[in-house]
Amino acid sequence: DLLADGVAVPQACGARRRPRGTRMFIERSESRVRAVHTAFVLLGLMPCACLCGWAALRHSAAHRHAVERRCEQVIGLPVRIGRVEHVRPDAMRLHDCTLATAAGGVLAAAATVEVESSSTEVRVRVGRVECPPRLTRAVAALVHQWLGQPARFTQDCVVDVDDLHWQESRTTPGRGAADGNRADASRRAGLRIECVAAADGGRAVRI
Repeated sequence: DLLADGVAVPQACGARRRPRGTRMFIERSESRVRAVHTAFVLLGLMPCACLCGWAALRHSAAHRHAVERRCEQVIGLPVRIGRVEHVRPDAMRLHDCTLATAAGGVLAAAATVEVESSSTEVRVRVGRVECPPRLTRAVAALVHQWLGQPARFTQDCVVDVDDLHWQESRTTPGRGAADGNRADASRRAGLRIECVAAADGGRAVRI
């Protein structure tokens, strides 16, 4: 009981006062718990969220279109890619690739194209591709541009084709070229094209 003006006043049931030191300890503990929760969110969940967002971006249509634009800048012709797969750092596997003409016709198609790049070199590997005469002319024009425009092509380039189907048109025996009857001949072979800087400061192409 407490005394008020000399009169005993009964204390309310259960209304016990908490010691001051205990109250400060509880407040400090709650502050520490909130600080730990905040640190967990900042150091744990935020990096995970950023990583998930980065992964989603690399599989998005916007990223695929950006890769297509980069290829078009280098090749100079429209490029269409079905899917972009990042197999390791600085290496991509492009699926369902199509190289088109300026008029929109299909110039070449490949199921997969692997591209590995560094600061000085780009390596391209193609599994199987059909090579009609118009594709040969387009590749020859691109090689000519690489030789004559070093400011545009600042990296060496190595292209490997595992299975190249050369398509040739030849006149059917016994008929003249004016008849318009031609038989397509196809030859299979591998191909490697190296566009590299020469020792004298110039440029060289090896096939």
